[in-house]
Amino acid sequence: MESGRSHQESFIESSTHKFILFDEPSEATLPTFKEVMKRNNCRDIVRCCEPNYDAALFTSDGINVHEMLFKDGSNPGEELIDKWLQLLKDTYINNGKQKTTIGIHCIAGLGRTPVLVAIALIEDGMKPLQAVEFIRSKRRGAFNMPQINFLKKYKPSKKKSCIIM
Repeated sequence: MESGRSHQESFIESSTHKFILFDEPSEATLPTFKEVMKRNNCRDIVRCCEPNYDAALFTSDGINVHEMLFKDGSNPGEELIDKWLQLLKDTYINNGKQKTTIGIHCIAGLGRTPVLVAIALIEDGMKPLQAVEFIRSKRRGAFNMPQINFLKKYKPSKKKSCIIM
C-alpha cells in the first residue's frame, strides 16, 4: 500500500457495472489513482464527500465527476438515491448495455461509498445482508450499524431500477 493511502481500491461487480471503491485521492496518490481509472476504462467517478481536489484533474482526461454528497456516517436521501440509480441506468445504456465501470469514493471509502454500491447490488437482485457481506469481503471495515440497518430496510424499486429495461 502506498504512503498516504488508508485503503487500496476494491472491485465489486453487478450484472451491469464494475465499481471501484476507494478512499479520496490526495495529491500524492492522484497519479496512481488516475492510472487505475484508465486501466479499468472508468469514465465516471462519484464523489460522496466535500471536494478536496479539482474535478478538472479528471474531466480533462474525459472522466466525468458526479457530486453525490451526503453526511459522513449517514445514509443517502431519496433524491440522492434517485440520482445514483439514474447514473447507473444512463452509464449502462450509454455503454451499449455493456458492463461499465464507475469509480466511487468518500473520505475513507468505508461508509458512504459502500452504501451506494450496496444499493446498486440490491437493485440488481441481491438480498441486503448478502450485499453487505459481499462488500465487506472485498472491503474490510465497510459500513456502520445505522448504514446496515438502512440497507436491511431498503426495498428496490422496479420503476427506479437500473437493471429492468
